[in-house]
Amino acid sequence: MSVPRNSGPSPSGFHFLLLFSANGKAVFADDDDRRRLNRIVSEVVAELQVRVHAHCWLNNEIEVVAETGPVSPERLIRKIAVTYTDAVAGRLGRNGSLFADDPIAYEPGTRAELADIVRSMHVRPVVLDLAEDCLNYPWSSVRAYRGLDELPWLTREILGPLLAHNDPCRSQGRSDSHEQTAPRVIAEALDAKLSREMVDRSRIWMARALIAWVVTRNGIASMDVVAARLGVDATSLERSMRKYREISPDLFETRLTAVMNWHCFESASPKARKEIADILSTLSEWGRPGSLSG
Repeated sequence: MSVPRNSGPSPSGFHFLLLFSANGKAVFADDDDRRRLNRIVSEVVAELQVRVHAHCWLNNEIEVVAETGPVSPERLIRKIAVTYTDAVAGRLGRNGSLFADDPIAYEPGTRAELADIVRSMHVRPVVLDLAEDCLNYPWSSVRAYRGLDELPWLTREILGPLLAHNDPCRSQGRSDSHEQTAPRVIAEALDAKLSREMVDRSRIWMARALIAWVVTRNGIASMDVVAARLGVDATSLERSMRKYREISPDLFETRLTAVMNWHCFESASPKARKEIADILSTLSEWGRPGSLSG
């Protein structure tokens, strides 16, 4: 997400905080690391007496919306980064900080602008193709706002009404404000992109679900390994697999040679069909060619 830098005391008390990884490297080895970061944030929030209103953990960056009061926003994000680095850097085989030195701290001018920023945060995993749908992604605050997960350290009372009115997981989510701020332009551009790509995205994730199902069903590899090979989030892949097993069970009994002619894949764009073919071709890498149902 690209936003202007605007550090310093905020009249509203809200800051959007973004911290990139050092040298663009991933800061998480697995879901246990992400759970550890959740625990660290909980401890830091309690220690500094600040409030976190939204978050998103991505492979090589962390994003937070927080009210920090007398605590500088940079202190909050740096303390999270230092504590997390101390906890996992050794296991990752890394020296020094896992994060870049210079965090972004941006002060939204209005509640509407703040809601636009959080909407963009919540759909980032979909834009980056880590998840099919933002509600499938377990490492942001969107599921807590929808009542699907419980995060005791997350404050939902202030942004909850705004996000309930402007659903961050659907392209029709819009703020009532007509002010064209930078976060508004970004949010609307992301909405339009996701709406245009909705059909192709579902077909591509259906193909990934097929691969995940046959590989895990036959004990060839775990969901974590499959997701890493496909470059997606493991929990999101598992949720998509369960969804497509339920709504398209016949597809999962189709021979691989006939899969590309299945009616759903025929409706995909040429670019998406190529990507689907590339995804399905990875089945041979698992030593499982020829048939999904065999």
